[in-house]
Amino acid sequence: MDDLPAGLTWVRAAPEDAEAQLQKYRTLLSRIEDIALAPERSRDFVHTIGRNL
Repeated sequence: MDDLPAGLTWVRAAPEDAEAQLQKYRTLLSRIEDIALAPERSRDFVHTIGRNL
């Protein structure tokens, strides 16, 4: 399976490539965590959207 915008990614690598792929996904996760809302702000955001529907 390939990288999909809203799907699964299967990591297939030769053992010598595994560390590089792991670092890539650690970096991506770190970036996502940096821009994600805090849990309380996330709940507030979802509630606001729900009220506006």
